[in-house]
Amino acid sequence: DAGERVKKALHEGGVLLLRVAQVSGSWRYRYTTAIDRIVMALRGHRLPRLWNRPLPEWLQLLEALDFSVEVQPMSQGTWFANALLVARYHPR
Repeated sequence: DAGERVKKALHEGGVLLLRVAQVSGSWRYRYTTAIDRIVMALRGHRLPRLWNRPLPEWLQLLEALDFSVEVQPMSQGTWFANALLVARYHPR
């Protein structure tokens, strides 16, 4: 499981940074995912899909893995629909 691999790679207080697309029906979200697919293709990655989730799902998933999460908007003034998740690992 990817979550368990990430946890094993981090010490207590370690930080995981995730740039995630803010899922919605907006043109900004569609633009963001289109650019993500183009960049992945140009880098030679052949992913069958992108794992986009609404922000509440990301928060729930990370908190269940013992991360405290801060959401920072990062698309002001751009055409993108992204957020930065700053997740700190705090094992129970």
